[in-house]
Amino acid sequence: MAERESFPVYPGWETVRKIDNGSFGAVYEIRRELFGVIEKAALKHISIPQNENDVEELYSCGYDEASVKSHYESYLADIVREYQLMSEMKGHTNVVYCDDIRCSEKKGSLGWDVYIKMELLTPLMKALDQVTEEKQIIRLGKELCGALSLCRSRNIIHRDIKPQNIFLSRDGDFKLGDFGIAKTVEKTAGGTKIGTYSYMAPEVYNNQPYGHEADIYSLGLVLYWLLNDRRLPFFPAPPAVPKASDMDQARFRRFRGDPLPPPAHGSDELKKIVLKACAFDPKDRYGSAEEMLRDLEGLNGVSRDAADVQGNAAAEPEEEVTISALKASPEQKEAPAVGAVRAEAVREESDAEKAAEEEPTVSAFTREKSAVPEQSPAPAPPKKKTGRWAALLLGIAAALLMVFLLLPKGKPADPERAVEESAQTAATTETPTPTERPTETPAVSEIPAETPEPTPLAEEAWDWKLEDGVLTISGTGNMADFTQSDPPWWNEREAVKELVVKEGITGIGDYAFYQCSSLNTVTLPDSLVRIGAHSFGYTGLSAITIPRSVTDIGNYAFGQCFLLSMITVSDDNPSYCSVDGVIFDKDRKTLVCYPWGKREAHYDVPEGVTCIGDGAFYYCPDLRTIALPEGVTSIGSAAFMSSGLNTISLPASVTSIGADAFDYCIKLVIIEVSENNPNYCSLDGVLFSKDRKTLIRYPEMKGRTSYDVPEGVTCIGDGAFYYCPVLRTITLPKSVTSIGSYAFSMCESLQEVYFSGTSKQWTQIKIETGNEELINTVSFLGSRES
Repeated sequence: MAERESFPVYPGWETVRKIDNGSFGAVYEIRRELFGVIEKAALKHISIPQNENDVEELYSCGYDEASVKSHYESYLADIVREYQLMSEMKGHTNVVYCDDIRCSEKKGSLGWDVYIKMELLTPLMKALDQVTEEKQIIRLGKELCGALSLCRSRNIIHRDIKPQNIFLSRDGDFKLGDFGIAKTVEKTAGGTKIGTYSYMAPEVYNNQPYGHEADIYSLGLVLYWLLNDRRLPFFPAPPAVPKASDMDQARFRRFRGDPLPPPAHGSDELKKIVLKACAFDPKDRYGSAEEMLRDLEGLNGVSRDAADVQGNAAAEPEEEVTISALKASPEQKEAPAVGAVRAEAVREESDAEKAAEEEPTVSAFTREKSAVPEQSPAPAPPKKKTGRWAALLLGIAAALLMVFLLLPKGKPADPERAVEESAQTAATTETPTPTERPTETPAVSEIPAETPEPTPLAEEAWDWKLEDGVLTISGTGNMADFTQSDPPWWNEREAVKELVVKEGITGIGDYAFYQCSSLNTVTLPDSLVRIGAHSFGYTGLSAITIPRSVTDIGNYAFGQCFLLSMITVSDDNPSYCSVDGVIFDKDRKTLVCYPWGKREAHYDVPEGVTCIGDGAFYYCPDLRTIALPEGVTSIGSAAFMSSGLNTISLPASVTSIGADAFDYCIKLVIIEVSENNPNYCSLDGVLFSKDRKTLIRYPEMKGRTSYDVPEGVTCIGDGAFYYCPVLRTITLPKSVTSIGSYAFSMCESLQEVYFSGTSKQWTQIKIETGNEELINTVSFLGSRES
């Protein structure tokens, strides 16, 4: 009876029972009787804040009572806006329906209670016995694709698709719920957790720009889970009971890009669809929910017009939405219908046709940091059929050429003219791609009677073999540089457990052993001079020894080596040394690389260091504080990117801070600068140039939901507000004359931008790439003169 008395009261309704608990609060079943008819619904209760510990955490970060209240008011406003957007999604068969919201301020304490009334459904987790056959799993996938199609048409990225957010109606329809309220409330604790790690796309976890493909990945993982005895990839198969270490290892392997093994059950065709949806690289996944839907429809031998999906999406409902959806540009149009295309034909689409599809829209203010957009590959020309006549003519031409070569020559060919003619011929032919080696065509008279043995290439005279888990690199000179998935052993990288580089190899190429996740033993020769960028990224190394001959180590060479805690450098190396596992240059002036696996919360940079190298502390999530000695003059690009820093003090000697130095430091609250620094200053934790003309960096987690840029600032620097997830409102002074590249990208909550000047003054500001949404959102506080 005491439990019933603690139930929330919703006017006009009786609370029957508690249905479930979630990260956001609790869900209850409610009912009412109207003229003898019983009506049932679900009631979601959200408490803001969830507990007093959340408030204490904010106070510990420097908040006062007024700012704490403002902090929580902003999230309450977000929830209300999300509900308003939900009401626009009513009518869709596969989206949870919500129809009322009530907010009441708590009595005697800071905060609010929020009640959302929605349709009463059965959670998928409680109806799994109804989803056992392949045809039911396919139907779930198809209906969720319909929900994602609606999301895309409204510029929504769900970001938390998982079995717990999928429901089953009385009519047997699968429905997608929780479009953002749970994620909004999670952030009221001061964090920025978005989504659930178990079903999260790798690019989201790795703090990279993401789009609708992230939802495709999560849906694919749900289907994988259903087909794999309710086990996620890399988990031990039943009847084994997974341990916490199994969960950590499985997540680690998935987020670093290990190829997923096929699920235990299902047809080969369905497995292919699921694995494509779960591809590590978003470019290898389905480009849209409509595309995935057509392949799923093809399993049943059904051809369905994707326009049906969009038509359904245009008239249908839902419950909760991400903050990113609230910032969709009003001019944005719905994705065009694709038209009726059979699944078989869709699978045969050219790469060019896929590239021509509408670019997925990322959260507002989200842009990938790249100045050069990727170009779609040109469509391949149609192949011409060569029949028997063509083959005969080719044979005759070859015979005539052979006769010509055997005839005695009356006059030796002019080598200079031959070279000139060869150049003219080359000018009229297609230019080879950079990866191809152009073949020079010698003059006819220069063709020897016998072809000599080719001279080994000085730069790439190397070979490899993989036997019993040992990858051996042999030969002379430098290995080639690769892209991420280029190495010839890429498809066998999981089998690589040991690496032996033979004497004679002088350079390890970029990305050479990237994502060789089982690699734990490396032997490098004394002939080695260069270790390329990203070459050992995402490997299983726990320790490595750098030979004395190495004079060049590329950026991120050991990036995200989760187990690496010790890097040893030969004592007689002329370029590098190692101090307690950390790489420095030989004179100990530059800190080159701090291993991720050291997992220390604090680090004292030794006296004498003058430079923190590019990416030196990249992705060190356990690092909370760092002491920089007086004498450090430069902090390199991405030096602390994605680290766990919550505060940093810059000594007076620092005169240079590289681009992206503090990007994705999601715990960073304050940046301090010595008062006598000649180049930089700090105003309440925000980094400025000394003359306060340029705002260089606003820490991600200052906790403020609004910020007024001081009058007198003329430049908002590149990436100045990049990834400030709780910032909602910003005011720019009329003194601003330029806004740097990606200054406001990834500001997921930013909804109100005010400019203190006039619209005419705004048009005169130089606004660099990556701020398109800022331009569409700005409001003017000055007069609206043209």
